[in-house]
Amino acid sequence: MPRRPALRPADLVKALSALRQAGVEPCSLDVLPDGTHRWHFTKPANADEDDLDRELAEFDAKHGHG
Repeated sequence: MPRRPALRPADLVKALSALRQAGVEPCSLDVLPDGTHRWHFTKPANADEDDLDRELAEFDAKHGHG
């Protein structure tokens, strides 16, 4: 007999609905290697910028570019 998936799409919809009814809006959901789940409620700082972007911006600022 096949195993039921650990987390069905309907489970996610119900969890998201319950969170919203409680007044919180999650930003993302991580599925960890051990199968557990972790909701994030705040966006990471500089979400659209990685280390290389920051280094390039610092270089440009130091050398009078941009």
